Amino acid sequence: MTDRLNLNPLRFFVEVVEQGGFTSAAASLKVAKTLVSRQVARLEATIGTTLLIRTTRRVEPTEAGRRLYARAKSLLGELDEVYEAAAETSAEPRGTLTLTAPHDYGTAVVVPALSAFLKRYPDCAARLRSDDQVFDLSRGELDLSIRLGWLEDSPNTAQRIGRFQQIAVCHPSVGKGLGEVGQPDDLARLPFIANMALPQPSRWTFTQGGQETTVTLTPVLSVDTTQAALRAALSGAGVCVLPDFVVAGHVAAKRLIHLAPSWVLPEGGVYLVYPPGRYRPSRVPAFVTLLLEQHRAIMGR
Repeated sequence: MTDRLNLNPLRFFVEVVEQGGFTSAAASLKVAKTLVSRQVARLEATIGTTLLIRTTRRVEPTEAGRRLYARAKSLLGELDEVYEAAAETSAEPRGTLTLTAPHDYGTAVVVPALSAFLKRYPDCAARLRSDDQVFDLSRGELDLSIRLGWLEDSPNTAQRIGRFQQIAVCHPSVGKGLGEVGQPDDLARLPFIANMALPQPSRWTFTQGGQETTVTLTPVLSVDTTQAALRAALSGAGVCVLPDFVVAGHVAAKRLIHLAPSWVLPEGGVYLVYPPGRYRPSRVPAFVTLLLEQHRAIMGR
């Protein structure tokens, strides 16, 4: 029973499989090769089966070894998470916070929150990637992803922290004469700018009370970021559907006009998306607290 409670042989075995040999595993673990060999031999004796086949070039796991490796890797990973979480329970946030956010939301909300975070926690650094692209969190390169719109099913954990409204806008020269009386069907007669970062950039459903109408638009210009779509609209290239927090200032200053304002487009969400797994470094919830404050101050919802 004592040998079964000792996890060192399992750790050494996993390292040998991943490194492909005892010498490389010993170098990675910074221990003597003889110690690695003894620990793996002890594990094989405890289990009562051969786990590794030694060749002149490489060490390969047997079928039993492959099954044990898969289970041991998972077990040791969960155990390491338990230790790390316990160690950080009372610890000040530290380390580098890595996250991604859409460009415009990142500039308006995330960057000010990061500035406050770094002032409050001097042992932390941060690395923000501003991009409308969706990144794979399972690779373990990011602590957090901030996403806008409508989430697809995934193994990640998501938390909705707010919402935004989509509105159709254009330069006054493009929508001349429509103003407050514009209807969704009027958009089909105007040049359209499609934001290809959206799931359905050219098909929009408007609602007014219990009435609903769907408009399919033909783009004269297609772009792949919200910022490019905004610049195109400001330059008079056509109509574009954009988040309210992106265009509110331009509408107030009359650089853009809100088309069909009595009709409502689908509402989008603002989400915090975490990688799979239960453990999160203390820097993550510390930053999220400040982000929520900044979000409420700027978005108001």
